[in-house]
Amino acid sequence: MARIELMPEALDDLDRIVNHLVQSKAVNIPKKIAEIQQAISVLQTSPRIGHAISNDKRELLIGQRRHGYVAVYSYLADIDCVFVLTIQSQRQQR
Repeated sequence: MARIELMPEALDDLDRIVNHLVQSKAVNIPKKIAEIQQAISVLQTSPRIGHAISNDKRELLIGQRRHGYVAVYSYLADIDCVFVLTIQSQRQQR
C-alpha cells in the first residue's frame, strides 16, 4: 500500500475549502470533507487511478461537476508514496 503525504500547499487548500464552505453556509460540511479524504485514501491502493496530466503528475477528480474537487498528485513508485500537491474546486481548475 502506498503512503500518502499531503504537501503544505494541499493542507492550505483544505483550509481554504473549509473556510469557503463555512462562509457560504454549505450544508453538511463534515460529509464534504470526508468525501475528499475518502477519495484521496483510494490512492493508497490505486495510486495510478488519476488522469495523467504530465510525466510526473496526475489528477484525481473528487465529487461531481461544479461541486467537486481536483487533487493534483505525484506518485513515486520507487518509494511507493503519493504526494498530494494541491486540492482545488473544479471551478478553480477552469
